[in-house]
Formats: sequence, C-alpha cells, structure tokens
Amino acid sequence: MIKIAHVISDTAIGGAGRYLLALLPGAVRHDWELTVYAPEGDLAAAVRDSGVARVIVLPEGERSFSVRLWRWLQRNLQPADVVHTHASLAARLAAKQRGYPVVLTRHTIGPDLPPGGLKPARRCLYHFVAKTFSDATIAVSEACRQRLLLEGVPESMLRLVYHGIDTQPYLAADGTAWRKQLGLADSVPVIITVARLASVKGLQYAIAASAELKNRGLPFTWLFVGQGPELASLQAQAKELGLTNEIRWLGFQEDIPGLLAAADVFVLPSLQEALGLVVLEAMAAGLPVIASHVGGIPELINDGQQGLLVLPADSAELARAVAPLLADKEQAARLGTAGRKRVLAQFTAENMWQQTDAVYREVMDSRRCKR
Repeated sequence: MIKIAHVISDTAIGGAGRYLLALLPGAVRHDWELTVYAPEGDLAAAVRDSGVARVIVLPEGERSFSVRLWRWLQRNLQPADVVHTHASLAARLAAKQRGYPVVLTRHTIGPDLPPGGLKPARRCLYHFVAKTFSDATIAVSEACRQRLLLEGVPESMLRLVYHGIDTQPYLAADGTAWRKQLGLADSVPVIITVARLASVKGLQYAIAASAELKNRGLPFTWLFVGQGPELASLQAQAKELGLTNEIRWLGFQEDIPGLLAAADVFVLPSLQEALGLVVLEAMAAGLPVIASHVGGIPELINDGQQGLLVLPADSAELARAVAPLLADKEQAARLGTAGRKRVLAQFTAENMWQQTDAVYREVMDSRRCKR
C-alpha cells in the first residue's frame, strides 16, 4: 500500500474538490491508502461519504498558507509516501520538513500575465518555490502546463495529467423526470449551462446571447445551474432584457447527469478555464457543446468535430453558434456523439488514476535514489 496524503484548503466542492473526489476511487485499483486533510465543509463531508479515505480536519480553510496552519501541519501531518497538495503552500513546507515527496496539482491558469510576462525577480521566486517545495507539478491541461513554464516552473518537474471523469452516470442518465419537474415542453429546445456564478465564467454574455436568440424569434429555455456571487446581477440583467420566461435559475444541484440528460445543447462562455471539467461531463452526456476558445477547452474540442468554439466575451458570436443547433437536430446529435466518443477514449477517470499513480511512484523512486 502507498500512503497518500491529500491536503486541500477548500470547504466547498469546486473544481479542485471535484478533481479530488474523482481521484479517490482509484485507491482500490492502485493500492493507495488515502488520508485527506481538509477544513470542515461540503468537501470534507463528500470525502467521508466516499468511504475510501480518512478525513483529518484542518484548523482553517480557504487559504494556501498561514503560520498557524503551517505549525499545525508540522505537528499533525502523519507519515506518508507522497503528500499531494492542491495549492497548499503550508502543506508543501511541512511535508518537505518531514522529508516526504510532494506532488502539487495546479487547477487554475490564473489572471493574464502582464505584457512581456513576469518580471525576472518574480519568475525566479516562482522557480525557487517550485524547485524547493515540490518534487513534481501536475498540470491538468497543456494550456496550464504552458502557463507554469511562463511562471518559471522547470519543465523537468511538470507532468501533464488530464482530468478524467466517471462516465457511467452520464451514460446511464435519464432526463425524463427533470423535464417533467421543470415543465419543459418537447417542442422547445433546452440549453443548459452548469457553472459557478462568477465573473470569470462569462455568464453575462450567455444572457446577452439569449436576448439575441429571442429577438430572432427562436423558442428556447435556458437552464443555469450553479450558485455564486454574481447571481443577483445576472438575474437583474435577464429581467431587464425581458428573459423571465426563457431563463431558469436552478441553483446548486447534485444530479448534474440527470439535468444534462434533460437538455439539448450545452454552453460554457468562460473567460478563463484551466480545462473545463463540466465540458467533459456534457460531452459524456452526449450533448453538443458550445464553449469559449480559452485555456484548455480547445484540447477537449476540435471546432466543428466534437463541438463549437467561440471567441470569449462575444455574445453575438455565441448566439450565432447556438442558433443552428436549436434547429438542426442532426448536426447536434453528430457533435454530441463525437464528443462522447472522445471522452470515452481519452478522458476517463481510469486514465487519470493510472497517470497520477505513475507520478506518485516516480517521485517516490526519485526520493529513494537521493538517499
């Protein structure tokens, strides 16, 4: 058995949390003995419910480093063959002090770099932190890997491991119950967006695009699934544009497979994405996907083959991409089928488990050779 300690500072189940939850079932196949250090919250509860990992509650969350957290980990971090951190600098420091190999997964790309890139001093700092406090850094997309290189992380430390998903819930889902519950008419196409309601997701452009679709006389219902700080402003925008009947706000929902199965088209108008996990889920559900040409999304979708890519922050282009798929069911089905095949071939949880396990064993072997 390999003792793996995951350290994550999130309380809610965001992108990093969903990555962790998708990784946990690999313990059985790859003989991982898992301990997860996380603050009390929805994520810790979900890890407990998985039944494959022990949870040790961190004294605080939502931050990568604090002196209090670092000292607590110095005292309480238990022996591990690998410490896998999800941005926690405090955990990387404590693990290195104990002599444990450290793997860091980078889940985000981050804000745009200034013209000319990072200043040399800051790049040197990032290089130093990467070399000193990690043995390997996992990038969840090639776009993420390229960003890490620009930040000064040595190429020799980078490992590309795409996020994978358990496809079975999406293959087996039936949207009939959701369509009945929501009163969705068979004659009206259903668009769905699943995202955190935050400015980086570009949802204001989706709402503006829906106004253009309505102005063209196209019938549709657009479901927005998720919660976040932009809810009030997005609802106000929709009301101002007269979209009360076309847009539904469903908040946080656990049954994402069922909701995707109830829809006809998936849209993600993000301004920034390291990969786009929900894009994989929509593809697994067999939906045609329209998404922004940003970050790692083009690594999932070849434009016109598994979905359609649009410029970010362009509601007119988004509307032009959505409109044909509402009317052309054959094209929508073709894109959806091709997307599902791509996920099944390349982006399964099993692939992620295998590649992550290889990183664990690599850093363990490297540490043994240095002794």
